[in-house]
Amino acid sequence: MGLLEAIGQSTDDPARETFLTLAAELQSGLTLYWKTAGKILDDSGIVLHPPPPDYLAMEKNIFSTLFLYAYYAADIDPARRVIYVAVNQCLRGMVTGCDNILDDEYKQTLATNLPSRAVRFRSIVDIMVSDRVLFALMLEMAATASLTDTLIRDASAASLRALTRSGVQEASEEGGVGDIPTPERILRDIHHYKTGLLFQCPWAVPGVIETGLGQPAEQLQDHLYRIGMGCQLLDDIVDLAEDVRERRYNYAWSKIFHGAEGHLRREIQTAYNQPATGKQLSRLHDRFPQVIAAVAAEGQHRLEEGLQGLLREDHWHLVAPLTSFLIRRIGADHFLQRATTV
Repeated sequence: MGLLEAIGQSTDDPARETFLTLAAELQSGLTLYWKTAGKILDDSGIVLHPPPPDYLAMEKNIFSTLFLYAYYAADIDPARRVIYVAVNQCLRGMVTGCDNILDDEYKQTLATNLPSRAVRFRSIVDIMVSDRVLFALMLEMAATASLTDTLIRDASAASLRALTRSGVQEASEEGGVGDIPTPERILRDIHHYKTGLLFQCPWAVPGVIETGLGQPAEQLQDHLYRIGMGCQLLDDIVDLAEDVRERRYNYAWSKIFHGAEGHLRREIQTAYNQPATGKQLSRLHDRFPQVIAAVAAEGQHRLEEGLQGLLREDHWHLVAPLTSFLIRRIGADHFLQRATTV
């Protein structure tokens, strides 16, 4: 059962009214992003089509929903929460566009009349337009909220710094890596930047503009960090074979390698050094079920811990269904089901 199904079970559920409000704010913020992008592309030779049918759905924007919930928990003004949703969609467009180029694929941010085969240029357009939408939103905030030019410049710079910390780590893996760091180093030196800090990016702009939030905002960022790290560990299970083949850092692979001893360690190292790694190190999930089960449990625990901290006490009944929803979205539910039988 997903989050939306859970809160729809009872009309007197204390979370129902809250999430109906957040759903409306999410839709307003995403619509603001799309309409602003349309104005920017007007007369550019690129036509922005209407958004896909599921563009505004909470299920499609589950992480944006969690970020919005954090603003709600921090008691940020609803009107500015809507703008921050649009700002986050800008950051999402930039990150997705960069990932597309690095991975030579296309996950859509904007629906345009560009040819579907033009995957690189479509990603470049998504990045450029998202950056200009962010600029337009900053100018609008300056005008309507009486913010100083200095504050807007600081917020704009903060949004870039928030992304580059994660980007620098991604750059270190471009072209593949040769080492297999310990699990502790993977968490501290790689996933901390790759995903943990990325889940705190939505606070880059409000962290500058919103004053007086103090400790609660810092705590909310910590909870988002835990959610991000939990998602990454589950991602690592799902992407294990591909990451090993493409020579990317992976927590589950590090656990397998550094947990092996003697002949098994040498066998794994020899296979990893061979060009045909895909064949030599196949069926890793089946060969090391205890490791997969342990990583799956750790990822789930981090998710639950982060959600428990993020949600208000009267919304704690959503921790379990929301955890299950995220696990299914990541595609790790199969491995967690298997973990219970190991």
